[in-house]
Amino acid sequence: MSSPPSGHSPGQESSHSRSALDLSNLDVSNQRELHKLIISIRATTRRFRLLLAVCDNQFFQDRLISAYEAQLRADGMTTLQVELDTERPSLRATLENLVTQTPFPQTNEPTVVTVLNASRLTSVQRTDQKGEKSGREQLFFSLQWTREALRQFDFPIVLWLSDHMATQLAQRAPDFWSWRDSVFEFEDHTKPSIMTAEQHPSQQVDNAVTNRAVSKQENASLLSTEELQQQISAIKVSSPGSPLLVTLYNTLGNYYEQEANYSSALSAFEQALIVAEENHDNFAQARILHNKGKVLTTLSQYTGARSAYDTAIENWEIVIEKEPNNVKILSGKGTSLQRLADLQAALSQHQQAQQTYEASITAFDATLKRSPDYVQALNNKGLSLQRLADLQAALSQHQQAQQTYEASITAIDAALNQNPKE
Repeated sequence: MSSPPSGHSPGQESSHSRSALDLSNLDVSNQRELHKLIISIRATTRRFRLLLAVCDNQFFQDRLISAYEAQLRADGMTTLQVELDTERPSLRATLENLVTQTPFPQTNEPTVVTVLNASRLTSVQRTDQKGEKSGREQLFFSLQWTREALRQFDFPIVLWLSDHMATQLAQRAPDFWSWRDSVFEFEDHTKPSIMTAEQHPSQQVDNAVTNRAVSKQENASLLSTEELQQQISAIKVSSPGSPLLVTLYNTLGNYYEQEANYSSALSAFEQALIVAEENHDNFAQARILHNKGKVLTTLSQYTGARSAYDTAIENWEIVIEKEPNNVKILSGKGTSLQRLADLQAALSQHQQAQQTYEASITAFDATLKRSPDYVQALNNKGLSLQRLADLQAALSQHQQAQQTYEASITAIDAALNQNPKE
């Protein structure tokens, strides 16, 4: 059975919602997406409209839902939530049950319905029920073949999905996917924290991927190369400019790099860059250019690699201007600087390499100033210090090298002493 719907009357707001509205750390891209989602809901309140919201972090998703529901209730709208039945998932049946149990269609109040639970559906068949479709396959089948029946519902719905679930939906239910009015993508850029089950009840699910709130790239990397190519082909047909293509192309490029298929890796990264540039996504461009630089370095195409790293760093700086406290971005800039310094050192550009290693360390210090126990930044700072010390030793700067080695050991020890889950 599906969970009973939950809702709020206009103007009412729970204490939970009020606490969840503290989105002071929400970055520019998420603020923009949330604003667009609210505008889209307001624009269509008494006819069916399909709005897809994509987010991998369950706790962050809950905060976003509370935020837009509170805003809409302040505008006089009714907000309702309903969960898909995990055993027999059907969007049509879920909404029919909601209409039966809720009097809002008769009162003609403007209403929005948030649909939850899609990303928690099982993605594989049960071994004890051979031949039965998984929860996700049942949902995809239902969405594809009963979509016309959804026109009976005179209200917009917001269907929440993980990034991996969204790419699967585009492939398995392409006609339903083509129905969407808009896709809104959210990504929590803050450093994950360790929370107890009581603090984080929404993550008590069987699916280990959802439970640890994996990133977009981790979700995409669950697919094989062939599946990634299929996903890309499907989305290019239904939504050629979708930001989801950036993740898929970038992950495909990483796969090819691991297979030493460097020409295909570069081609995938170039395709990812095209979409990222079309979407004015400097964060994505920085990551992709960093990956492109690594491949070009491997191929000894040093001029191209230097250009890729330089442009990646320029993009990191653009994003940092907008989000100066985002530790993921600050750390990303440090990593690109570290790679550039490695290249300069290999080319015997010693003075430039020293300056770039120092700039890398400065970027990691900026990260650690905002998040002192950020393990990745601690570890990478230690590596930059170690490589700078190696360079100093090679240049007979023995005293400086000793001090730098000691600083490197301190940073790496600090990383090792952190909780490995962080």
